[in-house]
Amino acid sequence: MRIIPLAVLFALAIPAAAHADGWHRWHHWNRWGHWDRLHHWSYFNDDVATFGAIAFSPSTARFGMAWDRLSPEVAEQAAVSACGVGDCTWRVVEQNQFAVLARGTGGVATAWNDDLAVAQQAALAACSAQGTGCTIVAQVHD
Repeated sequence: MRIIPLAVLFALAIPAAAHADGWHRWHHWNRWGHWDRLHHWSYFNDDVATFGAIAFSPSTARFGMAWDRLSPEVAEQAAVSACGVGDCTWRVVEQNQFAVLARGTGGVATAWNDDLAVAQQAALAACSAQGTGCTIVAQVHD
C-alpha cells in the first residue's frame, strides 16, 4: 500500500486558482479573524460601520483620537478620555471616513471626507478663514 502525504492530497483537491480569487481572503479573515490596529485578535467583519472621533483641549492644545468604535457616542467618549484634560471636547466624528483637525491663530477647524487629501484641504481652508498659521494637528480614519 502506498502512503500519500496529506499535504499532497490537499494540494490536488484544491486548485491553485481557488486561492487567487477573493474567496480565500474572505474565508481567512471571516473564519479565522485577524489582528486589528490595536494588536488585538478580532473576528469583526471589515464591512461593519465603525466610528472615529477627535477631541481637542483649547487650554492645552492636547488632542485625543478614537477609532473602530461601534457608535458615535462611544467614539466621542473614547476621544475625550484619550485627550486626558478636563476641558477636552469632541470636535469631529466620522463614520468610515477620514476626519481631520487643523489649528491656527483663529482656533480649530475640522473636516471629514472619503479622501484624505480633500479632508485635509477642507480643514485647512476652514481654519485659514478664521486666522493664520494653520496646520493639521490630528487625523483619524476608520
